[in-house]
Amino acid sequence: MPKYLARPLPGRRCSIRCRPTSMVLGAFGGLLTMCVLAAIPPINEEGAADAKYQCPTIAMPSDRERVAAALGSHTYSKNDLACAADFRVANAEAAPNDLGTTIAALGALVDYTDHVRLLEAFDLGHISALEFAARLDHSRQQAALLLPRARMRWPADARVLTLAAIVDLNAASADQELGARTRARESLEKAIKLDPHTLNGAAQRTIARMYLDLPPLLGGDTSKALEYFAAARQAAPGDIRTLNGIAACDLELGRSGDAAVVLRQVAQLVPANEAELQLFVDEWRTGEGLATRLGDTKLASSMGGQRSKLLGAHPELLPRNSPIVLGHGGSNPVTGAKQYVGDVTRPAITGAKPPP
Repeated sequence: MPKYLARPLPGRRCSIRCRPTSMVLGAFGGLLTMCVLAAIPPINEEGAADAKYQCPTIAMPSDRERVAAALGSHTYSKNDLACAADFRVANAEAAPNDLGTTIAALGALVDYTDHVRLLEAFDLGHISALEFAARLDHSRQQAALLLPRARMRWPADARVLTLAAIVDLNAASADQELGARTRARESLEKAIKLDPHTLNGAAQRTIARMYLDLPPLLGGDTSKALEYFAAARQAAPGDIRTLNGIAACDLELGRSGDAAVVLRQVAQLVPANEAELQLFVDEWRTGEGLATRLGDTKLASSMGGQRSKLLGAHPELLPRNSPIVLGHGGSNPVTGAKQYVGDVTRPAITGAKPPP
C-alpha cells in the first residue's frame, strides 16, 4: 500500500482517529477540532479514476509525433499533455538510438509533470491527491525506463541532462525528493558547463527555483537563486518565468527598485504562440502578486487586466483559482483582496549550503 494511504488522508472529515484528541482537549477543544476539520473539504476518494484518460490509437510513429505536437500545445489540458507524453515516450521506445525522439519524449514528460505539479500546488485541500499521485506514478514508470537509457547513451548532451533532471525532480515521490534534488543539481550543473544557453536557460532556472523555494534549513538561499536567475536571463532575456523569479528575489532582498524595473518588463511581454497562453496566464498572476507586494497597484492592475483579457478570449485556459482552506487561498475574507499561492516571503540566509 502506498505510504500516503497508510496515514490519515488529508482533507478527510473527522473519524475515529479524531476522537482521542477531542477527549483530551475537553468539550471546547473537541468543538474546535470538529470546526477545523469541517472547514477542510473532503478528499475525492475516487480520485484515482480521474487519472484515467483516453488517447487515440495511432500505429505510425510519424503520425504519433504529429498528433503529439498538436496536443502538446494545449498546455491547459492535463489529458492532452498526458497523451502527448505517452505518444512521444512510445516513439522513444521504438527508436531507442534516436536522440531527437528521446529529447522530444523527455520534453513532453517535463510539460506534463510540470502541469500536474502545478495543479497539485493549487489543490490546497488535497481533494485530488489520489488523482495526482496516480498521474505522477505513471510518469515515474515511464521515466524509470527512459532516463537511465538516455543518460547512458548521451551523457554529454546538455538537453538530455537538463530534461532528465527536471523529470526526475517532478516525478519524485516524497521519500525520493532528497535523492532527486542531489542528482538533479549534479546533472544541471554539468549541463550548464556543456552549454549555458541550452533550452533557454532551463538548467539555471531550475537550480534557481530550488534555492528560492527551499527553506534556508534545507539549503535555500535567495542570493544564490538570484545569481542563477541572472544566468538564465543571459540565455533567454525575455523568459517571463525567469523575470518573475528575479523580481521575487529582488523583493526578498529588499531591492524594490530593481524588482519594479523587472516587473515592468514582465507586463510588456506577450505570448508568442498557443503553447505560451497558459504560461502567461500563470506568470501574469505571479507578476500581479509581486507588484501588489511591491505596492505598485497600477502595475498590478495592468498585469491583472491583461490576464483577464486572455482568459476572456480563451475560456479553455485555467484561471488557477484555489479554494479557501483554513484561511489559505481564495480571497481575503475581510477585504476581498486576492491571495497568491506560494507568495511567501522569507529572509535570505547568506552562506547557506547548496540544496541537497
